[in-house]
Amino acid sequence: VQAVAVSGATVYAGGSFTRIGGQTRNHLAALDAATGIATDWNPNANGTVQAVAVSGATVYVGGSFTSIGGQTRNYLAALDATTGLATDWNPNVNGTVRAIGVSGTTLYVGGDFTTVGGERRPYFAQFDMMPPAVRDWILYE
Repeated sequence: VQAVAVSGATVYAGGSFTRIGGQTRNHLAALDAATGIATDWNPNANGTVQAVAVSGATVYVGGSFTSIGGQTRNYLAALDATTGLATDWNPNVNGTVRAIGVSGTTLYVGGDFTTVGGERRPYFAQFDMMPPAVRDWILYE
């Protein structure tokens, strides 16, 4: 397990595992906080999940995957906290996402990428979540 986020009675765990909480789960799982048993939530990532953050009914995940929640998503995705399906948001990052933070309606991501949605954003990006859009600033060159 490389990433953990908690929302209410649910613990979201990401990593390089294929089994957790007594169930087969590829790289990402939701666990009952009281029992540690995996819930039915199963986004089935095809690569390691290294960052997880929760905001309301959305679970943001980053890592080295290219498919998650039933959709193609390169390294960064927003998942429905109830269904585990990928939302319509597709930031199309070009390298591994290693860190995610949420503050209000702003999402921060860091990692080994240089572009987000075709725009130059070396190693760090900031997104408005309402509506979803990458902010027009570069922190590090």
